[in-house]
Amino acid sequence: MRALKCFAVPALLVCFGPLCRAQSAADLQTLADFKTASKQMQLEAEGVTPFRLEATFSTSDFMGRPDNQGRWTEEFAKVGTSRRTVKDSTSPENYAPEDQANIGPAPPTMSGTFMQRMLIEAMLRPGPTDEAIEKSKITYKTQKIGQVSLRCVILEPNTVKAPYARRAGTRAYCLEADRPIIRFSELAYGTSATYNALARFGDRWFAQQVTLAQRGKERGKLQVTKLVAAPELLRANLPENPAEVSAPEQLSGEFKVGSGEAEQHIVKKVAPVYPLDSKQKHISGSVLLRAIISKEGRIESLEVISAPADDLAESAVEAVSQWIYKPYLKNGQPKEVDTTITVNYRFG
Repeated sequence: MRALKCFAVPALLVCFGPLCRAQSAADLQTLADFKTASKQMQLEAEGVTPFRLEATFSTSDFMGRPDNQGRWTEEFAKVGTSRRTVKDSTSPENYAPEDQANIGPAPPTMSGTFMQRMLIEAMLRPGPTDEAIEKSKITYKTQKIGQVSLRCVILEPNTVKAPYARRAGTRAYCLEADRPIIRFSELAYGTSATYNALARFGDRWFAQQVTLAQRGKERGKLQVTKLVAAPELLRANLPENPAEVSAPEQLSGEFKVGSGEAEQHIVKKVAPVYPLDSKQKHISGSVLLRAIISKEGRIESLEVISAPADDLAESAVEAVSQWIYKPYLKNGQPKEVDTTITVNYRFG
């Protein structure tokens, strides 16, 4: 099986109105395979044999510089009963497992950094739910990633209306040409996931290697080292939580802060460059970004919510990715921050 490398796929755009063609027989087959893949590649679900999973991971910051590495273990008995442990290079040597445990399956955001959580969720749940599919506008595209030809399904939420060509909330999932297996996806925050070293666990497929990339830079890599059936976990005293697991694009748990309050914490602000093309066309307006700011005050991830033009969006991301904030403290402890940032482009 050919291994895929992470690529940005700007060509995966959503079509609208009369430009959208009717679904062909091939499209309908791709949609059926996509729904099958989303279910068969979900590990923490009804009917899955209890398992114990171990993996190693490494992550990089928004500029592509290595910033962390560690290991992750997951013990799953049934939906609503599981235990997650994340230990990374920032964990004290005498850490207490109960302090690091992420009582699962939801919320999946209580331990580890944002990118660690993205890696874990992308591995456990590569595809969306049937409900998310049904609520989306669907288009199709054949896409070549490296030397591999893939069938891609692009989902755009019906409720999203924004001038930015790559609409916020739009996701793309690419399947193998002849099997219902997801090999590549574009998720939240402009992050792409590549799935390699596919293997079987019971009636499920899973990727032993998951790589995340953002704006052409590798942000994280996860390697599954062990996945074994563990029926004894049904009798173990694992924590219970009946809440549903969120998909990778729905990760939450960061401390939400208003844009005005976050702005007061900026200690380094790089001004954006007004793109020549938009300036010559007299295009102005505001770019709205959703940002995750790390505990250290650096930009962890950015996603464009809306923008008057693509080059303005790119200019804003390029500038804001270099901003530095004073760490945000809650109860004396630094917290990851989820906020919005507005970048204005005006003539004058």
